[in-house]
Amino acid sequence: MKQEDAVIIAIHLLGKLLGFSSERAWHRFVTRNLFTDRHFLERSRYHRRCRALRFAIKWIRHELAKLGQHHAYAVVDSMPLEWCHTARMYRVKRLQGIADIGLCASKKQWYYGFKLHL
Repeated sequence: MKQEDAVIIAIHLLGKLLGFSSERAWHRFVTRNLFTDRHFLERSRYHRRCRALRFAIKWIRHELAKLGQHHAYAVVDSMPLEWCHTARMYRVKRLQGIADIGLCASKKQWYYGFKLHL
């Protein structure tokens, strides 16, 4: 099973940001919650790939630590806040001037509501 280097790096950094100290516990969390369809590397292969990408991971962690010192930069993520079900989104009257219909590309579905940016 193949995974791109960017996916391995992102998953490894997420584990460090979430505070997982055990590599085994982090791999168990990833396979049970993020890759539930079992399309992820086995534990030993994942850790070998992390060791091979160690230089890139250290550089990215160093740059992320530098970003924390400057308040001009921030990491922003967004998610949809659904106000009503898809079947009713064309008939809804509440928040008509504020809420709108949008597309959540990651879920590949339409929603009526707001987009939350954190």
